[in-house]
Amino acid sequence: PRQRIVRQVQDPCTFVDLSHAADPQTELQSWIASARERLFDFGTQLFESVLLKIHSDAFVWYLNQHHLITDAASTAVLYRRVSERYAQLASSKAAATDPSPQYRDYVRFERELRDSLRMTHARRYWEDTREAVELGSSVFGRIRSSKSCRTSRATVRLDEQRSAVLR
Repeated sequence: PRQRIVRQVQDPCTFVDLSHAADPQTELQSWIASARERLFDFGTQLFESVLLKIHSDAFVWYLNQHHLITDAASTAVLYRRVSERYAQLASSKAAATDPSPQYRDYVRFERELRDSLRMTHARRYWEDTREAVELGSSVFGRIRSSKSCRTSRATVRLDEQRSAVLR
């Protein structure tokens, strides 16, 4: 894994006030449609975060991230953390927040795990297991005849007795 850290993010979160528009909802939809068409500048940052005000007490958070810098799991973590912080602030319980996990800590963990005795044992276990399931092993009563990855469908009739066992 690699990470490149920039010294300063250009605009971590910008603010756009649409509340004075004749129809803030229509203006919001137009703004979002336009934002979705903008291409990322790979020389600056690969995300856009904007807080849009559509009424004196109504805001929309727009977040667009390039797939090169995120995945579903990290996006879920981000939304969970933002939601937790928002709930704290909304309930006037603005306690200190835990610092976000750092990618460099994950890389360090992976390197330590890779070189650990635990990983050596796990690697040996899976290598031994793989060797035990070599040619001649039976799956659904069929003997494996080659090391090919090519598969064929195995049909097994589920009579009442087998169905009862599975339940």
